[in-house]
Amino acid sequence: MSCSNCFDAKGRKITKISVPHTETYKVGATNVTEGVTVVQFKEGPGAILNWKYIIEGETSSNASITYVIQHSGKTITNKFKTKYIDTINGKKIVHVEGSGLNSNGRVTTANKDLSYNLR
Repeated sequence: MSCSNCFDAKGRKITKISVPHTETYKVGATNVTEGVTVVQFKEGPGAILNWKYIIEGETSSNASITYVIQHSGKTITNKFKTKYIDTINGKKIVHVEGSGLNSNGRVTTANKDLSYNLR
């Protein structure tokens, strides 16, 4: 994916983002997806992000979701609990509660209803 107006948290212009590898597998009832994302900047070295997300439970009812991102020797972990509410006009409505670190290293919390298109 190329970006015409994309910047990172440090203000560096992102020129390209690619995901050269992903892998999905199950461990018991837990679904795990992990992969590598390569970010290229207009100036300076690029970045390689190792990531995975872990879903425990069924996303059609209640689930615990953990995102882990590793970059430059740092690990950022976000944990959320989701509760399925309804599907309206082709959009799945879930309630999300959780906290974690955003790209600026600040703690963010979520306690709100979100909707997204079903694939």
